[in-house]
Amino acid sequence: MVGQRIAMDLLGGVQIVRQRSDVWWPFGIFHGTYQGHIDFVWGRHQADRLRKNHNRLDYCIITGFIYDYTFPKSRVRGAQVRKRLREAGSNLIVCLYDNVLFNKIHFSESQVREFYQAFLDWADDDPSVGLIVKSKKPQILQRMSDIEARISHLESSTGRCVVMDSQTQAATAAFGADFAVGIGISSAVTEAVVGGVRGIHCDLRCLRSHEYYDWGYERFIFDDVHRLIEALKRYQTDPVENSTLGDFSPIINGIDPFRDGRAGERAGQYMRWLHEGLEQRLNREDVLNRANGHYIEAWGDDKIIDMQQIDDGMGMNTRFYNSRKAIP
Repeated sequence: MVGQRIAMDLLGGVQIVRQRSDVWWPFGIFHGTYQGHIDFVWGRHQADRLRKNHNRLDYCIITGFIYDYTFPKSRVRGAQVRKRLREAGSNLIVCLYDNVLFNKIHFSESQVREFYQAFLDWADDDPSVGLIVKSKKPQILQRMSDIEARISHLESSTGRCVVMDSQTQAATAAFGADFAVGIGISSAVTEAVVGGVRGIHCDLRCLRSHEYYDWGYERFIFDDVHRLIEALKRYQTDPVENSTLGDFSPIINGIDPFRDGRAGERAGQYMRWLHEGLEQRLNREDVLNRANGHYIEAWGDDKIIDMQQIDDGMGMNTRFYNSRKAIP
């Protein structure tokens, strides 16, 4: 990535990267990793994380969740799964997302096992609970053969469990559920939340430096799976009294301010503006300023973040805003 950025700088071109998932790492781990003149990000939260790690980016363009165009079809299939689980007697449906197993970086097998066992125990004890299992990779459950057997038994004997294949969109599984719950700071949960589903991060690694602990501890992030399940039980008994569980509404605009299914359209239009500037033989700075100016006019001053300046607190990047007016 660094080599590509150097090459594009020398050639006068524009390197574009995009936010693929809602990955969060503690400060410094990815110091300077992300390189590009333009980064399409879902929302301001991602840009703030990138800035703290001193990544070599010129501008973050806030587009919204880049795959939101898939949501309409995902909702249809999710509704079908939901109907099936309801007919089996489930009145509270939880979608479960696991993650890769790797003892030194992501999650240990014991953590993922604890996660699944807690929810399977609950579903075994309570015939009104339904589960949708969306594993990240087939090998994860295959590696835990006893967990895989319990999931299969619940699915075949009660009908209150549906296992989605690994190629299914994460949001498809969530759209069949009342809650999306993922182990760790789960990108799949964030996608579900953008789609309007209540979401909960089950952070068994206890990464308490994450801002979610300040904003929603034991509301949308838990560090104990059993306390999480107790909170779900309280919601099941009294949804009104426990209405804040899984509710990201206070911070959702920082994750994705649009949520309108048009993220790809915005990114595509921005790239067309870049292409037009390059065809006019403008230099790179003017190409970027021209495209940024058009984007601001279309979507607002706060949707472009100058990554080489400190934000003035008002969503404005004064150097960029003044310079772009001269570009046609």
